[in-house]
Amino acid sequence: MSGFVSTDLGAAASFYLAVYVLFTLFMTTVVIRKGFKTVYTFLLFFGIVRTGGQLCGVVYAKLGPSYYKWLIAYLVLGAEGYFALIFAAFQFICKAQKQEFGSSWLVTSGPPIKSLLLGKNPTWKSTFRHFLIPANVLVIVGGTMLAGLNTEDLQKDHSTVNTSKGLRTAGQAMFVSMTIVVELLNIYVYFKERVRNSLTLGVMGASPFLLVRGVFGILSIYVTSMNYFDTSNYNGGSASHKLTIYEYVLSTTMEFIASCCLTATLWFDREGKPEFEEWPLTTKTSELEKNA
Repeated sequence: MSGFVSTDLGAAASFYLAVYVLFTLFMTTVVIRKGFKTVYTFLLFFGIVRTGGQLCGVVYAKLGPSYYKWLIAYLVLGAEGYFALIFAAFQFICKAQKQEFGSSWLVTSGPPIKSLLLGKNPTWKSTFRHFLIPANVLVIVGGTMLAGLNTEDLQKDHSTVNTSKGLRTAGQAMFVSMTIVVELLNIYVYFKERVRNSLTLGVMGASPFLLVRGVFGILSIYVTSMNYFDTSNYNGGSASHKLTIYEYVLSTTMEFIASCCLTATLWFDREGKPEFEEWPLTTKTSELEKNA
């Protein structure tokens, strides 16, 4: 690891790069076996973006703080991974209901409202998606705003930096809110509807780790010792031990444990066949959902 400017970051980033490469290869075989439209495709997407993020993290650790655009790419891809896990957890709840009842009211019914944003006949699922996607956009825009600045501008252009912080905070806060919605929904389905299968248990296991990840996403914008862009966290170009520990324990590890909780449901899949769900960025409800 002597080739890294930030040795700690380099070691942690390299370790999780290897971990996520293996995770992605495993999920690829799962999706090939079960079909592309299975809910496990969301975990494959998570693995792909997280692998890309870790690769950016390795490059950043090797080149140092002056090449902070690699850091921005790492943080943006990390947010994409978090987005994928939240929506995957929601999809798992839908699948759990379908396994138990043959259909899910989350994809067949919705709020009694009509709007340009939600469409004429929104379902609870499409409503959830329409709130989750803007959160993702806010985090991406807030992060990429800093890409056009050099190292000196990051210290002087307070207006752009503060706007970036505001957008990222809003996006991360929405992520945390949607995570709480998933947790409460899963509790309702588990206890009230008595849908007690591996899928709801998987979501229940993943939920606290997703919540910790989300809260850290907000804190890392404002708490000095957690902030990648604070120069006090670097000594001779090397990141502090605290910064590395915070990032890789409260963010990367939390996401990986959550993904493992969801992946573990594969070993308890009683049907052994794909459950087709709507891809998050599609605009129309699938025919299978209509007939569910």
